[in-house]
Amino acid sequence: MRDYAFEVLAWDDLISIISPVNARSQAVAKRLGETYREDIQVRDMTVQIYGPSRTDWERLDR
Repeated sequence: MRDYAFEVLAWDDLISIISPVNARSQAVAKRLGETYREDIQVRDMTVQIYGPSRTDWERLDR
């Protein structure tokens, strides 16, 4: 999916929106090469944004 987004769709950015208390999802995001970016407010809850930029993705050993 990530490769398709960058190669075929030519997107420059992808994000994962993860609950700050969901350590397992954070671990999966990190294993996929995503990095933590920031906390944001969505409606009445705080969420964390993780994701690779195109530059991050190009550095990965695929």
